[in-house]
Parts: sequence; structure tokens; C-alpha cells
Amino acid sequence: LSRSLGWPAIPLTVIRDGPHGVGSMQLYVESDANVTYFDLIGDHAEELMRFAVFDVLTNNADRKAGHCMLGSEGKIWSIDHGLTFHSDFKLRTVMVEFWGARIPQPIVQELNGLVDHLRPDAQLTADLAELLTDQEMRAVRGRLDALLSEPVIPRLDPRVNVPWPLT
Repeated sequence: LSRSLGWPAIPLTVIRDGPHGVGSMQLYVESDANVTYFDLIGDHAEELMRFAVFDVLTNNADRKAGHCMLGSEGKIWSIDHGLTFHSDFKLRTVMVEFWGARIPQPIVQELNGLVDHLRPDAQLTADLAELLTDQEMRAVRGRLDALLSEPVIPRLDPRVNVPWPLT
């Protein structure tokens, strides 16, 4: 999904069968572990808005500050997407600055480009269908439609929609 959008930067993620069952692994990205979302938001709000939109689209239930990493080459990476794509609304994020914010028009245009990629006969749909249930696929399309019809990051409840710990 991120490759089709062109954002956010997500390390190569593979699915593997391990000693405790099927799981996923992401390519290790060299970074400063002391730099998190809270350090990046001041100078990178435009790029991090895309992270926030992506989290709404994928229903990310675990966006912690440490899941936004500044790579050694200056690229901001989005990591740890193990709790995404659930069909029930479960969005939890430390990105409270974006709650209720209007999504900028360039990002809305990029989301519009995703519509064709999520049509029933599209390759992205086929790829995602190998990993997601029909209900989860309908939910992704529904979240995309909602973002396009009302391009605003939802206002969330800080007692429910903020992960713990924050980093």
C-alpha cells in the first residue's frame, strides 16, 4: 500500500514462518534510537502528516513515537506495522497534533490515485487479498472513501486512542 502511494518510507517487510508461527520482519534501518516522532514533528510536519494519513488508512493501532525513525541518511522511516488493517476501528497514535487537521490537497490527490489501485481487478487488491480478509479489504476501501469525502484526520479520544508506552 505504501509503495502504491509513494509514502511513507517503510523498510522492506517480509512474512516468515518462525518457531512460534507466521510473522513479519522488517529490514533493519540504521538510525539514532534517541530521535523519535516527538523530536521530528517540529521540522517535518508535512512529511509526518502523510504518516498520520497512512495510519488512518491502515487503521494503525500502535503508532508510537519510536515508530518514526530518522535514518542515518536523513530519511524518516515508518516502522512496526503489526497492528494494522483490522476491520474494526482501532486507531491509536501519538500523533495528536494532527487530530482534526484538514488533509492538504496534494495528499488528497495522492489518495485519489490509490482508488484505481484498490479496484477489484487491480494488482494491489490481489496482493493485499493474500494477506487480508474480505472484511479487512472492504474496511480499507471504506477508510479511503471516508478520507476522500471528508479529508480530515479524525478527532480521537486521548483516553482511548493513544498507545502506551508513548515511545
